Amino acid sequence: MSDHKHEYVVMFLNCVLPCLTSFFMPVYFKSIGLNGWQMGVLMAIGSLVMFLASFPIGMINDNVMSKIMVFISMLLMASYYFGLAVAKNFWILAALYVIWGVSGNLFRLSLDSLIMKRVGHDGKGRSLGLYVFSNGIGSAIGFFIGGLILNVFTFKTAFLITGVSALVLSVYSLFLPRTMVSTTKLKDYIKDVKDKTVLWMALLYFLLAYHWGPEKTSVSLFLKEDAGLSMMQSGLVLCIALVFLGTTGYVLGKRYDKKLSLKRIVAFGLFMSGLGNVGWYFTTQPLLVLLFRVTHEIGDGAFAIFIYLAITEVFKKERLGGNTALMGIVSVLGSVTGTVLSGGLGGLYGNAFPIFLSGILTLAALMIVPKLQLSNVKEQKNLY
Repeated sequence: MSDHKHEYVVMFLNCVLPCLTSFFMPVYFKSIGLNGWQMGVLMAIGSLVMFLASFPIGMINDNVMSKIMVFISMLLMASYYFGLAVAKNFWILAALYVIWGVSGNLFRLSLDSLIMKRVGHDGKGRSLGLYVFSNGIGSAIGFFIGGLILNVFTFKTAFLITGVSALVLSVYSLFLPRTMVSTTKLKDYIKDVKDKTVLWMALLYFLLAYHWGPEKTSVSLFLKEDAGLSMMQSGLVLCIALVFLGTTGYVLGKRYDKKLSLKRIVAFGLFMSGLGNVGWYFTTQPLLVLLFRVTHEIGDGAFAIFIYLAITEVFKKERLGGNTALMGIVSVLGSVTGTVLSGGLGGLYGNAFPIFLSGILTLAALMIVPKLQLSNVKEQKNLY
């Protein structure tokens, strides 16, 4: 763990902070008078900005040290939360979501690029598994603490706490390790993504990422309005489920080091993720809701470790930033599609329907798995 301790800590804390409030934002927006379509548009704005900024940010990470980009992302995050504490007008909120989109993308692509460039071949699954674990546990703790905070304090207080904490984290991010930079050209990235396995992987990622849309617009409302859970109870459900996400990523990462195939990992992940989302359509009983959410997050944990390992296997490390961004663009398109459709579909057919539909699409992605040509034997040099 010591080789990547700063990456793990920054990932953990960066997952804690947004999760204090992100899951509950539809509840907040509804409380200040926004309708379902407005909520969907706001969420989609952040994703659209991610789409537009992804590749430039990825290329920058191949040509500039990623730790600098992480530091800037933390400052932008702080400004976003300070803005949320005072803004209620839709158009001002839309501007804030532009900042959120840049900040979130800048952070994730930069830190992902940093750790994937530094990870070695031996023990790669364990190292990236711990990274996924940091993500899952950080999100779990964030949701739980967020539920507690919002049970006692206002959203404004939670936004201010998050903004101040982001400023503190920006200082800590300066302790991240340096990475070697390269001079890259656009034509190299274009050549990389013409590979058939990359194209199939992109389609698979799109279908999986669709479910992030209803997670933004429908899940919190389902737990509150359909399952009848309080803020704290909703946070606890997500907290428990995300522990399974992080643990699954770590366990399957270690199994990958012992030659578990990436196809089996991703097939397991897609099946469990889709099954969990489909299950919510048929129940509002709290214990079954929790069980299906755990099932879903186990699947997401498997997919998370799959995508990190697959990217390090398919792409050369000197262009990992840009190519990771290109894959990210596909996931953003899936998320934007899911966000815009789910906001409206939830209003028409109920909160559970967009979640159910996303589960069906995730299960459909299983048909792509046989098309992937992946192995566990490619070895590349570290770049740090």
